[in-house]
Amino acid sequence: MFRCACWKRLGSLTCLVTTIVLMSGCGGSVNPKVTGKITLAGVPVKQGTVMFVPEGNGQPATGELTADGSFTMYTTNLGDGVAPGKYLVSITAIELTNEALPDAPAAALPKMLIPERYNNHTTSKLTFEVGSGKDNVANFDLTK
Repeated sequence: MFRCACWKRLGSLTCLVTTIVLMSGCGGSVNPKVTGKITLAGVPVKQGTVMFVPEGNGQPATGELTADGSFTMYTTNLGDGVAPGKYLVSITAIELTNEALPDAPAAALPKMLIPERYNNHTTSKLTFEVGSGKDNVANFDLTK
């Protein structure tokens, strides 16, 4: 009977170790880091959002622009990177003005900081391919 109980414990331990190994993977499960900079005619775009939409199946990624136009992409949580593959890119950059809307005096009018075509991944004509096993730099100099 002692032998059976010992084998049961060993089986549970083996199961636990196998589960931990499978969940941690072989070190290749971390998505690559994607950073970049957005400029408009060479001038940094100081605020806005960058969106990567996968060409096939997959999860989109997002990045927020900083004051120098730089961004770091993430999928679900800050710092989790982007899955390798081809992406269509959109950039949205607006600021609220002090001008009020005619029918809603409390609401401010948005001002587009970049041409509207960049707001949608289907009209921006911007693409980026994330490569595995390396950091990726996605710089875009937009035109007016």
